[in-house]
Amino acid sequence: MRKVLQCAVALGLSAAVVPTTTCIAQPDTSEKSQLAAGALSYFLPGAGSLYAGNGRHALVHAAIGTASWLLMATAMNDPCPNGRCSASTQARGIGGLLMFGTNSVWSVVTAVRDVNAHNAAIASARARDSIVEAPNERPGGFGFRGMHVAFGGGVSPYLDQWTGAATSEGRIGITLFRDWTFVYAGSQVEGTKSTDYFVRDCNETRGCFPEVRVQTDAFELQRRWHREHRVHPIAMASVGSLVSRYAYHRGSGIVFGTVAWDSTQYRQFASVNAGLEADIWGWFHTAAYGGYRQSTGGTIPNGRSSNSGPVLAWLLEIGKF
Repeated sequence: MRKVLQCAVALGLSAAVVPTTTCIAQPDTSEKSQLAAGALSYFLPGAGSLYAGNGRHALVHAAIGTASWLLMATAMNDPCPNGRCSASTQARGIGGLLMFGTNSVWSVVTAVRDVNAHNAAIASARARDSIVEAPNERPGGFGFRGMHVAFGGGVSPYLDQWTGAATSEGRIGITLFRDWTFVYAGSQVEGTKSTDYFVRDCNETRGCFPEVRVQTDAFELQRRWHREHRVHPIAMASVGSLVSRYAYHRGSGIVFGTVAWDSTQYRQFASVNAGLEADIWGWFHTAAYGGYRQSTGGTIPNGRSSNSGPVLAWLLEIGKF
């Protein structure tokens, strides 16, 4: 209250009477608890880093935790006829679980290190009788260099058309060696089209023409050059599975009806891409690239549609490489 009154009076008096510097917010000089930080990040990844004053670490761990949870959720929502799930469903489920567990452990360790960095900065400041900010980064890692998530969009072949559909893109990656990142990559066609295949048991039994859904799951290897530059080249190669199927809604409408799948087909593919990546701020990056995808065999409808052709993508990346 005394500080508030001083600031109010300072607005009406000269600085000689009440110095306006008393109104400037001071850095947090209180020491933090390692136990509290670790416990917070154990229950909510990133919360311990936020408690220690490192907002960037908190945002990264929260984003990775959310992305891995969504990855597991999409796998659980996929149909598994006779209790047997597809290879792509199993890869997303297991990959999301491993990523969530790794991120949870990493979040606890990061929170403890952030507390140590904060307390060390406070002790150093007290020794110099001045306050300095706790550093945002500490050198070194925990057996690997970093982790990141990425979201964005793109264009890919669809129903025999080279640039036939817009896609949503997602990435979760771990950097184990300098400039090399191992990534789980997923995409899904958003601009789906209906076919001549008519189903009576949908749209409240009025019937409908199912959409052709196409999604990919792949393991990708990324390589970066000249990371010291804000804008630098990036290249990637991936192999994975491409799933095509008919999709329609049963029951009471599109919103509350259950999704039904029909004529699911699996194909393998390989792709190579290259482009540019730019560092925006701290752990925020963006990338744009293009390349070519080669898919084996044809898919629905009639098992003859090609999914090979050029691909383009643009991503917002959050994390450390």
